[in-house]
Amino acid sequence: MNKYGQSIVGDLSVTGNLDTVSMSGDGTQLVFNLLHLQEQSADPADPPEGMAILWQSDGTAAGDDGDILIKITAGGSTKTATLVDFSGV
Repeated sequence: MNKYGQSIVGDLSVTGNLDTVSMSGDGTQLVFNLLHLQEQSADPADPPEGMAILWQSDGTAAGDDGDILIKITAGGSTKTATLVDFSGV
């Protein structure tokens, strides 16, 4: 299998494994054909202004087990929303 390396301008922070089937991009945008999320037992820290964090809950902190959540910081305020309610799927 061919490996593809991508240069990033700015910061790329990865905790744990970044598991992708394939990805492409021009250095300012990455396009993932498949992205794996691993459930988290704690909410992530608030993202910086103009950024968002996406994660899967294990039900310990925000969200119920299996929910997909997003945390967004904009206009000096941070909000968390449930994108997918696993119990309703």
